[in-house]
Amino acid sequence: MYRNLIAAALVAAGISAFALPAMAAQLVPSSLQELASAPRIVVAEVEKAQSRWNPQGTLIVTDYTLRRVEALRGDFDARFVLTQGGGTVGEETHQLSDLPVLRAGARYLLILNREDNPVFSSVRYGAAGAREVEASTGRLLGGGDLSVFRDAVKKAAVIDDDMLRGRSREAYPAAQYRRDIKPASSLSQRPLENQDVVLPPGRQDESTFVSTRFADAPLPFLPEYVVQHAPAPFITFNNFPSSWVWSPVDQQMMAEWNRYGDIFRVSVNPTGTWAWTNNVYDLAGFPGNADMQAQFGAPWGATTLAICFSRWFGSGPIVESDIAANPAFQWTLDDAFGTENASAAWAFRQTIEHELGHSWGLQHPWETQNVFWPSTMNYGPKWARNPRIHSDDTAGIRSVYPGIAIHDATLSMYTTADDPLANDAAYTASVPAAPSFQHGQNLSLATPVTLENLGTTTIVNPAVDLYLVQNRFTYTAAVNLGRANFVTTVGTYPNSIRALNLGSFAVANTVPTGVYFTAIALASSGGVDVVPGNDSAWGTLENPVAITNLPVMLTPTTSAQNSSVGRIGPGGVWTFRFNAQIGKTYRFSTCGLAAFDTVTTVQGTHTLIGDDECGQQSRIAWTAPSNQLVTVVVSGFDRNQQGNFQLEHRIDPNLIFNGAFE
Repeated sequence: MYRNLIAAALVAAGISAFALPAMAAQLVPSSLQELASAPRIVVAEVEKAQSRWNPQGTLIVTDYTLRRVEALRGDFDARFVLTQGGGTVGEETHQLSDLPVLRAGARYLLILNREDNPVFSSVRYGAAGAREVEASTGRLLGGGDLSVFRDAVKKAAVIDDDMLRGRSREAYPAAQYRRDIKPASSLSQRPLENQDVVLPPGRQDESTFVSTRFADAPLPFLPEYVVQHAPAPFITFNNFPSSWVWSPVDQQMMAEWNRYGDIFRVSVNPTGTWAWTNNVYDLAGFPGNADMQAQFGAPWGATTLAICFSRWFGSGPIVESDIAANPAFQWTLDDAFGTENASAAWAFRQTIEHELGHSWGLQHPWETQNVFWPSTMNYGPKWARNPRIHSDDTAGIRSVYPGIAIHDATLSMYTTADDPLANDAAYTASVPAAPSFQHGQNLSLATPVTLENLGTTTIVNPAVDLYLVQNRFTYTAAVNLGRANFVTTVGTYPNSIRALNLGSFAVANTVPTGVYFTAIALASSGGVDVVPGNDSAWGTLENPVAITNLPVMLTPTTSAQNSSVGRIGPGGVWTFRFNAQIGKTYRFSTCGLAAFDTVTTVQGTHTLIGDDECGQQSRIAWTAPSNQLVTVVVSGFDRNQQGNFQLEHRIDPNLIFNGAFE
């Protein structure tokens, strides 16, 4: 094996050996600066909204005639037209999820792409890019002030459309657009449930329980879902063909909704085709720009991840919803990868779960009110886009599809609050209070975690376990730090959200050193939780925590001695120290004393690295040029090389120097 000297030097230096990727811009706006970077920004009043069929006769679109009030960036005529998909002609209404619906007579701050798009809208970030303005005060409904935004526009550099477009080179499957093919509507079945549920390991040490804690007070405001035109049961989707790698994930996300409101069914024999306005609920897969242009007259929008087309007549229920994902973006079924800020990939499960909510009429709550609570219908930051249904969502589906009694709670490693600059909620990650902790110290989180009651019964005295995990979304080789027992009750919706402060947990010297991520698991909730798959929550990739040992003092002699047992975890280091005497040669070895690939580094006035001198173990000799305190570090060759070891140490009886260099 080649010696990775750079990695070994980083390990010897401490936790910096675990390098994190740089942050990348997100497609969903998370800051005032991102909104202010659009190439065209205008304040305008809607004078008229006129809906019509597109030239292809396949989609209703709406032409909004707007009067320019103030151009903040870009050139705008005194009156201009903004066209986008959706609208009403006669009794028939088409709606495209994530696009804003503008009201005649209202004034808006519009965040626009450089290019017009008569289907997927030129409004950047969809509905989040259209902020209603109070004409008399200049305040933005939901929070913020137009004067503050003006200043932000002056300071922001423009981010053009092409910088936000997906650039995936992956090939994604798409259903063929065929209006002449329909699945046999009578042949349907319940969607498949996810059988690969990640569960925490059984507890080994009951002594790690922490003291009883008390939950924070209930939130002072109540969440409120929005459901419109809900169809009668059942919705039968023409689902993904079983040959697609994305199958049966589509069914599994439907099954998650069905736990709370039994609405979804799937075709026994999916056709692999789709068509709009054929009265069939279709999953179109990943149709490309050419398909969208041919069928609807425009390619995908620059920032459109996915879309749900819905249609209904008059005030009646939805009669069709079709869901498509944009193949320009990279997609993944690895939720850990999909929630990395620096990853180009997006979590498919969470996206399809969101669009399925639209298919039965669940709306973005933040389009009609100021939202402070978590919801799968929010535009949360990328790191928070776990495939998770929240209490606001379960209350919404239960309001139109009642009858399922269930005891269920879920955890999130973040809290949400009102965003003073937007209608959507602000998310704060629950991260370690410090980047590293030493054996014997108390580890805690800087902010609370969130518990939600998704069910129909009260959560009583919940208990939460805190884990150190080597990789997010899995408990393989996890370390349980302890349990927080809460004396509280969490009611059903709308009193269903509670912030929990877990307190602190002692880091025992038996915890292997290394770089971990935090995770939490619901240990009890006062009843049998029937949805164990949502009982765990995971810390962010960008906020790991390092565990280090209290340096062990060695007293080498001419007789070989073995150190106490050291325990190395993922990317971990184990540190020793000794007082070196000038001219003496010190020998250190893990040969025969470790079952993994070790690297030994001696750090004094000069540094030596030993690796693979006896198989995969390390042996090193170091001569002291002066009296000094010396550090010896043992590590694994890479993050995956871990285990227990002992370090043999001794002074070489055959002295090379005697008291000084000659």
